[in-house]
Amino acid sequence: MRDNLMQLRVFEIAWFSHQHGQLPEDYFTSWVANMAAITKRPAFRAMWRSDRTKILHKGFRQYMEQVMEDTRMLGECYTPTKEHIASTSAASARRVQS
Repeated sequence: MRDNLMQLRVFEIAWFSHQHGQLPEDYFTSWVANMAAITKRPAFRAMWRSDRTKILHKGFRQYMEQVMEDTRMLGECYTPTKEHIASTSAASARRVQS
């Protein structure tokens, strides 16, 4: 579980940096693809549902829920596109600002 939590924490920093224009789109796309694969792990899903999973940035939990839903719906063929990341990031940014 610790490994999953560390991966999530680092991804949250990448997500936050991307939200603020500090991480290029193509680099962030590779992060999303990696996290999508990690979210398929039963241990990750158990950790995600636990009360011990604390999220630091507003909007990140919703963003991750969307990534997990897309991964679940599309299964093994899920590969995040720049357009998809832009749309989920924009929606996430709107939630952060409101």
